[in-house]
Amino acid sequence: MDTLNIALVALIQSFYEGGTQKFVEDGGNIALIPNDPIDLLVYHPSIPINFKNALMQFAERAQITPRFLTTLNFEGHTPEEINGLFENNFDTIVGSLGLHNVLVQSHPLSCVILLLDKADRAVAEKFVGRLREIVPGLIRIYVYYPGGVYHTEFRTDEEPVRKTLITGVHPDRTAVIGEDDLTNLKIALGNAQSVDDFINSI
Repeated sequence: MDTLNIALVALIQSFYEGGTQKFVEDGGNIALIPNDPIDLLVYHPSIPINFKNALMQFAERAQITPRFLTTLNFEGHTPEEINGLFENNFDTIVGSLGLHNVLVQSHPLSCVILLLDKADRAVAEKFVGRLREIVPGLIRIYVYYPGGVYHTEFRTDEEPVRKTLITGVHPDRTAVIGEDDLTNLKIALGNAQSVDDFINSI
């Protein structure tokens, strides 16, 4: 993954007019997500055709799946609002499903969730359902559980009916991924050869 990330940055710098800084300024966002094969998520309000072609060629050579997105998670909501909803409702969701060890990284391209307890696809699906009742605009999600990954994407008009939101401060919040956790996850992702390797390395 590290090699792919470096190559991807080099590609943007070389093929996007103005380089990586201009790509971000123009509203571009890009991410590699562990899957089988790896997903290359790309969002841009008006992606230049030559740059899109370069990304497609890169993906073909790297044997990854390019996905050109037209929507972002949490549109119309500030990062602070979304982070607050995650932090203040997460323990309730985790507890209701009998889970204890769950990590989450919320991102405009995709929300990534790690279920480190004994869990299966059915639990992953229930977790997504509960999370979407709380967090608005959550449309693209990857849930990793021992033995697999549950990836799903919802239309923007498929918002569920909201349950009561808990917006107060939660003093014992520990489940959201911090900077050190992200560094460790990046290392684990870079060394993993499969989803199982990734889960087992955590």
